[in-house]
Amino acid sequence: SNSEVPNTGLPLLPLLSGGCGALRFDSQGQVVDAYSILTGTDGNCAGGKTPWQTWLSCEEPQAAADAPGLTYECDPFTPGSQGTALPALGIFKHEAVAIDPVNEHAFLTEDETDGNFYRFVPDSYPDLSAGTLQTAIVADDGTVVEAWHTLDGDPWEHIRGERDLRIGADLKPHASHPNHVFLVGDERWATRFEQRDAVSLDDPTRRIAVDRERIHDGFVHDGRIHFTTVDGHVAVADAETLEIVGMHALDDGLGDDESLGWCRGLWVTDDHAWVGFSRIRFTKVRARLSFLRTGTRSRPTRVARYSLPDWRLETEIDLEPAGCNAVFTVAPWPA
Repeated sequence: SNSEVPNTGLPLLPLLSGGCGALRFDSQGQVVDAYSILTGTDGNCAGGKTPWQTWLSCEEPQAAADAPGLTYECDPFTPGSQGTALPALGIFKHEAVAIDPVNEHAFLTEDETDGNFYRFVPDSYPDLSAGTLQTAIVADDGTVVEAWHTLDGDPWEHIRGERDLRIGADLKPHASHPNHVFLVGDERWATRFEQRDAVSLDDPTRRIAVDRERIHDGFVHDGRIHFTTVDGHVAVADAETLEIVGMHALDDGLGDDESLGWCRGLWVTDDHAWVGFSRIRFTKVRARLSFLRTGTRSRPTRVARYSLPDWRLETEIDLEPAGCNAVFTVAPWPA
Protein backbone atom coordinates (compact mmCIF):
# COMPACT_ATOMS: atom_id res chain seq x y z
CA SER A 1 0.00 0.00 0.00
CA ASN A 2 1.90 3.08 -1.24
CA SER A 3 1.34 6.48 0.38
CA GLU A 4 1.18 9.18 -2.29
CA VAL A 5 1.50 12.18 0.03
CA PRO A 6 4.37 14.68 0.19
CA ASN A 7 7.28 14.60 2.58
CA THR A 8 7.16 18.10 4.07
CA GLY A 9 10.39 17.68 6.02
CA LEU A 10 8.66 19.27 9.02
CA PRO A 11 9.05 17.42 12.36
CA LEU A 12 5.68 18.72 13.56
CA LEU A 13 3.90 17.08 10.64
CA PRO A 14 5.20 13.52 10.73
CA LEU A 15 2.05 12.09 9.16
CA LEU A 16 2.52 14.13 6.00
CA SER A 17 5.08 11.77 4.60
CA GLY A 18 5.19 9.20 1.86
CA GLY A 19 6.07 5.61 2.39
CA CYS A 20 4.71 2.11 2.00
CA GLY A 21 2.78 -0.31 4.19
CA ALA A 22 1.96 -4.01 4.11
CA LEU A 23 -1.44 -5.60 4.74
CA ARG A 24 -2.03 -9.23 5.77
CA PHE A 25 -5.28 -11.03 5.02
CA ASP A 26 -6.61 -14.35 6.24
CA SER A 27 -8.22 -16.97 4.00
CA GLN A 28 -11.57 -15.19 4.38
CA GLY A 29 -10.18 -11.89 3.10
CA GLN A 30 -10.17 -10.21 6.52
CA VAL A 31 -7.30 -7.87 7.43
CA VAL A 32 -5.34 -9.44 10.29
CA ASP A 33 -2.29 -7.16 10.36
CA ALA A 34 -0.95 -3.91 8.92
CA TYR A 35 2.48 -2.33 9.34
CA SER A 36 5.00 0.00 7.70
CA ILE A 37 7.83 -1.22 5.48
CA LEU A 38 9.05 2.21 4.28
CA THR A 39 8.86 5.71 5.81
CA GLY A 40 10.11 9.24 5.22
CA THR A 41 9.83 9.24 1.45
CA ASP A 42 7.96 11.56 -0.89
CA GLY A 43 4.80 10.85 -2.86
CA ASN A 44 5.12 7.10 -3.33
CA CYS A 45 2.90 6.40 -6.33
CA ALA A 46 2.92 2.91 -7.84
CA GLY A 47 5.60 0.25 -7.87
CA GLY A 48 5.96 -3.40 -8.69
CA LYS A 49 6.41 -6.88 -7.24
CA THR A 50 9.66 -8.75 -7.83
CA PRO A 51 9.95 -12.51 -8.52
CA TRP A 52 12.01 -12.79 -5.30
CA GLN A 53 9.07 -11.54 -3.20
CA THR A 54 10.07 -7.94 -2.48
CA TRP A 55 8.14 -4.81 -3.35
CA LEU A 56 9.58 -1.90 -5.36
CA SER A 57 8.02 1.38 -4.22
CA CYS A 58 8.39 4.33 -6.61
CA GLU A 59 8.54 7.98 -5.53
CA GLU A 60 6.64 10.58 -7.51
CA PRO A 61 7.76 13.68 -5.57
CA GLN A 62 4.99 16.02 -4.48
CA ALA A 63 6.76 18.48 -2.19
CA ALA A 64 8.52 20.36 -5.03
CA ALA A 65 7.88 20.45 -8.74
CA ASP A 66 11.48 19.61 -9.61
CA ALA A 67 12.33 17.33 -6.68
CA PRO A 68 14.08 14.04 -7.42
CA GLY A 69 12.44 10.65 -6.97
CA LEU A 70 13.87 7.24 -6.18
CA THR A 71 12.81 3.60 -6.22
CA TYR A 72 13.00 1.65 -2.94
CA GLU A 73 13.15 -2.13 -2.51
CA CYS A 74 11.01 -3.13 0.47
CA ASP A 75 10.56 -6.33 2.47
CA PRO A 76 6.79 -6.89 2.92
CA PHE A 77 7.33 -9.74 5.38
CA THR A 78 9.28 -7.78 8.03
CA PRO A 79 7.11 -5.36 10.05
CA GLY A 80 8.76 -2.00 10.65
CA SER A 81 11.56 -2.55 8.15
CA GLN A 82 12.94 0.28 6.02
CA GLY A 83 13.31 -0.06 2.27
CA THR A 84 16.63 0.27 0.46
CA ALA A 85 17.08 3.14 -2.00
CA LEU A 86 18.07 2.13 -5.54
CA PRO A 87 19.44 5.28 -7.23
CA ALA A 88 20.78 3.19 -10.12
CA LEU A 89 17.16 2.81 -11.29
CA GLY A 90 17.04 6.53 -12.01
CA ILE A 91 16.28 9.74 -10.16
CA PHE A 92 13.09 11.26 -11.59
CA LYS A 93 9.31 11.27 -11.03
CA HIS A 94 8.65 7.54 -11.00
CA GLU A 95 5.30 5.92 -11.65
CA ALA A 96 5.64 2.12 -11.82
CA VAL A 97 8.18 -0.63 -12.35
CA ALA A 98 7.97 -4.18 -13.71
CA ILE A 99 10.57 -6.96 -13.72
CA ASP A 100 11.21 -9.01 -16.86
CA PRO A 101 12.53 -12.28 -15.37
CA VAL A 102 13.29 -13.81 -18.77
CA ASN A 103 15.67 -11.11 -20.01
CA GLU A 104 16.51 -10.02 -16.44
CA HIS A 105 15.60 -6.37 -16.97
CA ALA A 106 13.53 -3.82 -15.08
CA PHE A 107 11.18 -1.46 -16.93
CA LEU A 108 10.14 1.84 -15.38
CA THR A 109 7.71 4.62 -16.30
CA GLU A 110 7.99 8.35 -15.57
CA ASP A 111 5.01 10.48 -14.51
CA GLU A 112 5.63 13.50 -16.73
CA THR A 113 3.78 14.63 -19.85
CA ASP A 114 7.07 14.32 -21.75
CA GLY A 115 8.41 11.50 -19.59
CA ASN A 116 10.31 8.46 -20.77
CA PHE A 117 9.96 4.70 -20.63
CA TYR A 118 13.08 3.23 -19.05
CA ARG A 119 14.93 -0.07 -19.10
CA PHE A 120 17.42 -1.03 -16.43
CA VAL A 121 19.92 -3.86 -17.02
CA PRO A 122 21.40 -5.06 -13.71
CA ASP A 123 25.08 -5.92 -13.51
CA SER A 124 24.22 -8.99 -11.44
CA TYR A 125 20.54 -9.93 -11.55
CA PRO A 126 18.56 -9.90 -9.28
CA ASP A 127 20.71 -7.30 -7.49
CA LEU A 128 19.29 -3.91 -8.59
CA SER A 129 21.91 -1.72 -6.92
CA ALA A 130 24.06 -1.34 -10.06
CA GLY A 131 23.55 -1.73 -13.78
CA THR A 132 24.24 -0.57 -17.31
CA LEU A 133 22.29 2.19 -19.05
CA GLN A 134 22.62 3.50 -22.60
CA THR A 135 22.03 6.64 -24.59
CA ALA A 136 20.70 6.26 -28.15
CA ILE A 137 20.12 8.46 -31.20
CA VAL A 138 17.05 7.39 -33.13
CA ALA A 139 15.81 8.35 -36.61
CA ASP A 140 12.22 9.47 -37.29
CA ASP A 141 11.25 5.97 -38.39
CA GLY A 142 12.65 4.41 -35.22
CA THR A 143 15.88 3.13 -36.76
CA VAL A 144 18.87 3.56 -34.45
CA VAL A 145 21.46 5.66 -36.26
CA GLU A 146 24.23 5.45 -33.68
CA ALA A 147 24.67 4.78 -29.97
CA TRP A 148 27.39 5.40 -27.41
CA HIS A 149 28.18 4.06 -23.97
CA THR A 150 29.60 6.97 -21.96
CA LEU A 151 31.72 4.64 -19.82
CA ASP A 152 33.44 3.04 -22.84
CA GLY A 153 31.35 -0.15 -22.88
CA ASP A 154 29.33 -1.78 -25.63
CA PRO A 155 25.98 0.08 -25.94
CA TRP A 156 24.46 -2.89 -27.79
CA GLU A 157 25.46 -5.55 -25.30
CA HIS A 158 22.06 -5.71 -23.62
CA ILE A 159 19.81 -4.72 -26.54
CA ARG A 160 18.05 -7.86 -27.69
CA GLY A 161 15.66 -8.25 -30.58
CA GLU A 162 14.10 -5.71 -32.89
CA ARG A 163 12.25 -2.89 -31.15
CA ASP A 164 11.48 0.78 -31.60
CA LEU A 165 13.88 2.51 -29.23
CA ARG A 166 11.86 5.71 -29.43
CA ILE A 167 9.74 3.87 -26.86
CA GLY A 168 12.08 3.15 -24.01
CA ALA A 169 15.37 4.74 -25.11
CA ASP A 170 17.12 5.26 -21.78
CA LEU A 171 18.40 8.82 -21.50
CA LYS A 172 19.69 8.84 -17.94
CA PRO A 173 22.78 6.65 -17.43
CA HIS A 174 23.44 7.56 -13.81
CA ALA A 175 26.75 5.75 -13.58
CA SER A 176 28.15 8.74 -15.46
CA HIS A 177 25.09 11.03 -15.79
CA PRO A 178 25.96 12.69 -19.14
CA ASN A 179 24.33 16.12 -19.15
CA HIS A 180 25.23 17.74 -22.45
CA VAL A 181 26.40 16.73 -25.93
CA PHE A 182 28.41 19.16 -28.06
CA LEU A 183 30.70 19.24 -31.10
CA VAL A 184 34.35 20.25 -31.29
CA GLY A 185 34.64 20.53 -35.05
CA ASP A 186 33.17 17.21 -36.19
CA GLU A 187 34.12 15.38 -33.00
CA ARG A 188 31.25 14.49 -30.69
CA TRP A 189 31.66 15.06 -26.96
CA ALA A 190 29.55 14.58 -23.82
CA THR A 191 29.91 16.04 -20.35
CA ARG A 192 29.95 13.44 -17.54
CA PHE A 193 28.51 14.75 -14.30
CA GLU A 194 29.86 12.07 -11.97
CA GLN A 195 33.35 11.92 -13.52
CA ARG A 196 33.66 15.76 -13.56
CA ASP A 197 34.92 15.70 -17.10
CA ALA A 198 34.00 15.64 -20.78
CA VAL A 199 34.77 12.66 -22.99
CA SER A 200 34.97 12.25 -26.74
CA LEU A 201 32.29 9.88 -27.98
CA ASP A 202 34.40 9.20 -31.06
CA ASP A 203 37.63 8.48 -29.15
CA PRO A 204 37.01 7.79 -25.42
CA THR A 205 40.75 8.10 -24.69
CA ARG A 206 40.36 11.84 -25.24
CA ARG A 207 38.92 13.64 -22.22
CA ILE A 208 38.92 17.04 -20.57
CA ALA A 209 39.31 16.84 -16.79
CA VAL A 210 37.58 19.75 -15.06
CA ASP A 211 37.84 18.10 -11.63
CA ARG A 212 36.85 21.14 -9.57
CA GLU A 213 33.21 20.14 -9.22
CA ARG A 214 30.54 18.22 -11.14
CA ILE A 215 29.92 19.75 -14.56
CA HIS A 216 26.81 20.33 -16.61
CA ASP A 217 26.93 22.07 -20.00
CA GLY A 218 29.76 22.32 -22.51
CA PHE A 219 29.84 25.12 -25.09
CA VAL A 220 32.42 25.74 -27.82
CA HIS A 221 33.28 29.28 -28.91
CA ASP A 222 36.34 30.73 -30.61
CA GLY A 223 38.70 27.82 -29.97
CA ARG A 224 37.68 27.45 -26.34
CA ILE A 225 35.34 24.96 -24.63
CA HIS A 226 33.39 26.46 -21.74
CA PHE A 227 31.92 24.26 -18.98
CA THR A 228 29.56 25.18 -16.17
CA THR A 229 30.26 23.57 -12.80
CA VAL A 230 27.31 23.20 -10.44
CA ASP A 231 29.00 25.28 -7.71
CA GLY A 232 28.95 28.43 -9.87
CA HIS A 233 32.11 28.46 -11.98
CA VAL A 234 32.85 28.42 -15.69
CA ALA A 235 35.90 26.36 -16.63
CA VAL A 236 37.54 27.12 -19.98
CA ALA A 237 39.56 24.55 -21.91
CA ASP A 238 41.71 24.92 -25.01
CA ALA A 239 40.07 22.99 -27.84
CA GLU A 240 43.44 21.89 -29.20
CA THR A 241 45.33 20.85 -26.07
CA LEU A 242 42.22 19.88 -24.05
CA GLU A 243 43.81 21.55 -21.02
CA ILE A 244 41.95 23.86 -18.64
CA VAL A 245 43.24 27.40 -19.24
CA GLY A 246 40.79 29.43 -17.15
CA MET A 247 38.38 29.20 -14.21
CA HIS A 248 35.87 32.00 -13.60
CA ALA A 249 33.86 32.40 -10.39
CA LEU A 250 30.31 33.73 -10.85
CA ASP A 251 29.70 34.57 -7.17
CA ASP A 252 30.54 38.29 -7.13
CA GLY A 253 28.33 40.01 -4.56
CA LEU A 254 27.15 36.74 -3.02
CA GLY A 255 26.18 37.05 0.65
CA ASP A 256 27.75 34.86 3.34
CA ASP A 257 24.52 32.88 3.77
CA GLU A 258 23.66 32.67 0.06
CA SER A 259 24.13 30.10 -2.67
CA LEU A 260 24.02 30.82 -6.39
CA GLY A 261 21.92 27.69 -6.88
CA TRP A 262 22.66 24.92 -9.39
CA CYS A 263 24.76 26.38 -12.22
CA ARG A 264 23.78 24.55 -15.42
CA GLY A 265 22.98 26.12 -18.79
CA LEU A 266 25.49 28.13 -20.81
CA TRP A 267 25.56 30.12 -24.05
CA VAL A 268 28.67 32.14 -25.04
CA THR A 269 29.05 34.90 -27.64
CA ASP A 270 31.94 37.29 -28.38
CA ASP A 271 30.87 39.81 -25.74
CA HIS A 272 28.56 38.00 -23.34
CA ALA A 273 27.81 34.72 -21.63
CA TRP A 274 24.32 33.65 -20.61
CA VAL A 275 24.19 31.26 -17.63
CA GLY A 276 21.16 29.37 -16.31
CA PHE A 277 20.74 28.72 -12.57
CA SER A 278 18.19 26.53 -10.77
CA ARG A 279 17.13 27.06 -7.18
CA ILE A 280 18.70 24.50 -4.84
CA ARG A 281 16.23 21.72 -4.14
CA PHE A 282 16.16 18.79 -1.77
CA THR A 283 18.06 15.72 -2.92
CA LYS A 284 18.60 12.34 -1.27
CA VAL A 285 22.01 12.16 -2.98
CA ARG A 286 23.59 14.59 -0.53
CA ALA A 287 27.03 14.38 -2.17
CA ARG A 288 25.64 16.45 -5.02
CA LEU A 289 25.25 19.38 -2.62
CA SER A 290 28.74 19.09 -1.16
CA PHE A 291 29.66 22.44 -2.70
CA LEU A 292 27.29 24.29 -0.32
CA ARG A 293 29.96 25.50 2.05
CA THR A 294 28.69 29.05 2.64
CA GLY A 295 25.03 28.70 3.51
CA THR A 296 21.97 27.14 1.99
CA ARG A 297 19.73 30.12 1.13
CA SER A 298 19.53 29.75 -2.60
CA ARG A 299 18.97 32.47 -5.12
CA PRO A 300 15.97 31.91 -7.41
CA THR A 301 15.83 30.06 -10.70
CA ARG A 302 17.04 32.54 -13.30
CA VAL A 303 19.15 33.31 -16.38
CA ALA A 304 22.06 35.71 -15.86
CA ARG A 305 24.10 37.64 -18.42
CA TYR A 306 27.81 38.26 -17.86
CA SER A 307 30.07 40.61 -19.80
CA LEU A 308 33.21 39.17 -21.36
CA PRO A 309 36.14 38.89 -20.88
CA ASP A 310 35.78 40.06 -17.26
CA TRP A 311 32.78 37.82 -16.41
CA ARG A 312 30.98 40.71 -14.71
CA LEU A 313 27.29 40.23 -13.92
CA GLU A 314 25.16 42.63 -15.97
CA THR A 315 21.58 41.51 -15.53
CA GLU A 316 19.40 38.63 -14.33
CA ILE A 317 15.98 37.37 -15.38
CA ASP A 318 14.02 35.76 -12.54
CA LEU A 319 12.05 32.84 -14.03
CA GLU A 320 10.08 31.81 -10.96
CA PRO A 321 7.25 34.35 -11.40
CA ALA A 322 6.57 32.59 -14.72
CA GLY A 323 6.36 29.21 -12.96
CA CYS A 324 9.80 27.96 -14.05
CA ASN A 325 11.66 26.27 -11.20
CA ALA A 326 14.54 24.62 -13.06
CA VAL A 327 16.88 25.53 -15.94
CA PHE A 328 18.80 22.75 -17.64
CA THR A 329 20.26 24.51 -20.69
CA VAL A 330 20.30 27.90 -22.43
CA ALA A 331 19.82 28.32 -26.19
CA PRO A 332 18.94 31.21 -28.53
CA TRP A 333 15.49 31.52 -30.03
CA PRO A 334 15.63 30.08 -33.57
CA ALA A 335 15.70 32.71 -36.29
